[in-house]
Amino acid sequence: MYLKLCKIVIKFLGWPFKTFNFKIMEEIEMIKISKKIVSSITTLGLLATISMPINIHALDKNKINEDFLNKYGISQKNWESLEYHSDTIKSVIEQENLSKKEAQNLVNTWIEKYEEKQNKEKIYSSEEEYKIVDGIVVDNKGNKICPTPHQIKSDKLLKKEDIKENTSPKLAKSSYGYDIVGNPNEHTGSHWTVIADKGYNKATGYFNLPKVRIEDEGNTFPYAYFGEYGYQGKYNPLVSDAGIHYLEDGPDGRGWYSFINFNVWSDKKGEYKQDWDQDLIRPSSDKVYMMYEIKSYSGYDKATVTIVDTENWSTLQTYTSDTRDLVPEKDFINSSYSNLEMTRETTLAQVNENLNDGSYVHNAEWSNVYLYSPSSYHEWTNRYTSEAGYGTTQEHADTVTVNSCSEWYEDDVDIDY
Repeated sequence: MYLKLCKIVIKFLGWPFKTFNFKIMEEIEMIKISKKIVSSITTLGLLATISMPINIHALDKNKINEDFLNKYGISQKNWESLEYHSDTIKSVIEQENLSKKEAQNLVNTWIEKYEEKQNKEKIYSSEEEYKIVDGIVVDNKGNKICPTPHQIKSDKLLKKEDIKENTSPKLAKSSYGYDIVGNPNEHTGSHWTVIADKGYNKATGYFNLPKVRIEDEGNTFPYAYFGEYGYQGKYNPLVSDAGIHYLEDGPDGRGWYSFINFNVWSDKKGEYKQDWDQDLIRPSSDKVYMMYEIKSYSGYDKATVTIVDTENWSTLQTYTSDTRDLVPEKDFINSSYSNLEMTRETTLAQVNENLNDGSYVHNAEWSNVYLYSPSSYHEWTNRYTSEAGYGTTQEHADTVTVNSCSEWYEDDVDIDY
């Protein structure tokens, strides 16, 4: 209607209005008509949503997954078997722009490794059993394997009033977090730690294997790992650490070992019960991808860690452990994970501490680290971080150098003894 009126006016007035661009006017008119149509459709859609219990978001997600699966040739059955891990794997495939073969490899090896560990009666290998004495992993022959990160002395009975001493370190939230933190008796040595706000039960990230020099074999051990602390009141009756560590003289030779460390408080036994598992990994490059999660179930809690080779996207190792292995019919974290605290750490630990033995870790680099809650996930930035820092004494702190840091999803750290 407006367009017809304009044409009549211009015809009556004559030049210079004869050169007026009617095409532009026609396009404007079409846009107006389109907006009205869209508005009508939107209104109808809202009415349909109100009158019919249709989950539009679920339909959209299913459609996205269908297109995604078709693109990479992944079967619906395999995708569904990934359960709550599928979002993480999907983000890796898209962010890394994996080929069809690499994507299938990542999915298939995850399923194979995960099922393999699920079918084992115990999380540790049948050939080697470990126990933890004074925070040190000991094999069945009594040989000291390595110190455990942030662990409690499980061979000693603890009184209820002593439990408060086992809380995780508190670090000041500041740029680069240069604070002295932690307990030297934990054998964690010098470390760089970032602690998330409570409520996150999963984390993923890349880690570049650093240059290492171990002067005292069997004594000094570099670590890179995620940790979870489940709180009840002022103490943490659940502690789980998992990731990788370097052994100069390990059970299967020199190299990087994947590990999981799980300990929970037993009211009946009056002590912490602990599990440990480790395996030598042989990554194709100097970069691995780590996925770590604790899941709350009815009556128990389960931890899962996976180490992925970033060259071919095959799974190097997966471990699962849950509280039923240690304390039957007891869980320590709530369904919303509001009493759960996630950490990530770079550590140069020692059995018999000597901060002047010449050992070092250079360019221990984390990158693209993400945090996950049951409802969302995002880059591990300052917004989702409660504390960060290093320690555990001034002497320990002096050995740590932060070369670079993006608070707090990536950093590059040196530790020199």
